[in-house]
Amino acid sequence: MGSYIVLAADQARARLFKSEKREGALLEITGMANPEARLREQDLVSDASGGNPHDIGNHDSAHQHVAEVFAKQVGQALEQALQAHKPDRIYVLASPSFLGLLRPHWSTALKGKIAQEFAKDVSRMPAEQIRSYLPELL
Repeated sequence: MGSYIVLAADQARARLFKSEKREGALLEITGMANPEARLREQDLVSDASGGNPHDIGNHDSAHQHVAEVFAKQVGQALEQALQAHKPDRIYVLASPSFLGLLRPHWSTALKGKIAQEFAKDVSRMPAEQIRSYLPELL
């Protein structure tokens, strides 16, 4: 068994870890933040439309749009990590709603490396605690 990458993410934060050993500790290789995810819908809409919150009409909510943009960025970061680190496997731990937003941004090559997905929001946990959610013998 070789190296692996772990993605821990939600709408506001994403962290990528790597490990060179099957039972090894996780080493954080990059982190991303999405501060707009923490803003109120009213603040997002006001900024985007010049102050009129009714301009969004029947479109997706501003929070949904912000989450989708961040999911694309996280997908790109995971693709870059795949190219740079060439892991044997990738494990994804993401909040359930964000996991659904991530999947469309995965290439065929990336999908082929994903060993397991966990619908768990662990992005704020220490690396050791995130590691405890993964299979013991990767």
